[in-house]
Amino acid sequence: MKGNRLRWLLIGGGSLLLFAAAVTVLVRLLPRPLTPADYFVAGSAATLLVLLVLFLTLLGMWLASGRGRRGRR
Repeated sequence: MKGNRLRWLLIGGGSLLLFAAAVTVLVRLLPRPLTPADYFVAGSAATLLVLLVLFLTLLGMWLASGRGRRGRR
């Protein structure tokens, strides 16, 4: 049970770090002066990236556990 909690904490912490890094990179790449719409775009793109990585991570964990292959013969 403790290992399972650690796994979820690592996934959550990694997602937060990835989001912060993506927002930082996107804000630095956008041309100056920044408007509120630029921050909205950077946050939206970072959210999309994190959700995609999280989905792929969870899908990979599910397939690796063997639960995703029960229906196949």
